[in-house]
Amino acid sequence: MKIRRKNILDYFFKTLFSNRYSFDINYNKLKEITITLYKWLNLPPEIDERFLELQLFEKGHVLFFKDEELEKFVVMASTISGRWDIYNNPLKRRAYATNGYKAIRSIEDSVLIYNNVLRTSSERETLYFAEKLGFYDQVINVNVNAQKTPIIIKCDENQRLTLENLYQKYDGNQPIIFGDKNLSSQPLEVLKTDAPFTAPDIYDMKVKYWNEFLTYKGVSNVNINKKERLSVDEVNRQLGGSIAARGSGLLMRKKACEEINKMYGLNIDVAFNEDVIMRIQDDEDILINENEIEETEGGLENE
Repeated sequence: MKIRRKNILDYFFKTLFSNRYSFDINYNKLKEITITLYKWLNLPPEIDERFLELQLFEKGHVLFFKDEELEKFVVMASTISGRWDIYNNPLKRRAYATNGYKAIRSIEDSVLIYNNVLRTSSERETLYFAEKLGFYDQVINVNVNAQKTPIIIKCDENQRLTLENLYQKYDGNQPIIFGDKNLSSQPLEVLKTDAPFTAPDIYDMKVKYWNEFLTYKGVSNVNINKKERLSVDEVNRQLGGSIAARGSGLLMRKKACEEINKMYGLNIDVAFNEDVIMRIQDDEDILINENEIEETEGGLENE
């Protein structure tokens, strides 16, 4: 009983870890895309752009100010407290760092940079899409595995452990499998599940969610089938949702740049990072530049 329970637990934890890895891989991929969507220009050299975008991703806002004690410009995580003005802008800000450093600032000597117009983080939607993509990865794995062993084996309870050990060897692609005396001389009864091969359709669903995420983040993406021909107008309409999605995040970052420049006499700017433009074509993800879409007579064609 203990050995059988151990085998069941091994299968359980293997599946659990596989699910977790699928989620983690997709989450980290989506997070990396998100924090590289914007390119900051003319930042003071002491400002860590990566940390700035990470704070916007995780917290939804980050505080920019010049620290007299450190004698340099900084961006720090902050809590929002104190009174508010008539437009719900916080008048007091408490900045803090993981090393224990703290600073109290106000609307007069600091600028809050917001992630978007709603002032929310990007964590929730990234978790949502990562769970979807990880789920489809696991469904594909299960379906592909079902093509390898689409069977159910009927056996007596006293043969179960023996057959489990044999299956582990089979699943490990062992070329020769030796049975022991506990293996019945009677033919094994096998029930075929005849699992249909649906992995390509599931992958197409995954690609659609991947493209939905890219559109949600403002990253240009065009699904072009090899047999399709799209007009320039059709491509532009597909890109319209992506371009519109950039507005919220870019607007709040540019607004913060204007306030920072006015307060400190700097020349900071921000732009959408065109290097992140992507297209998913057929079964692979490839990085492209929009100029690689060749215009042909009568429309656009993927050659």
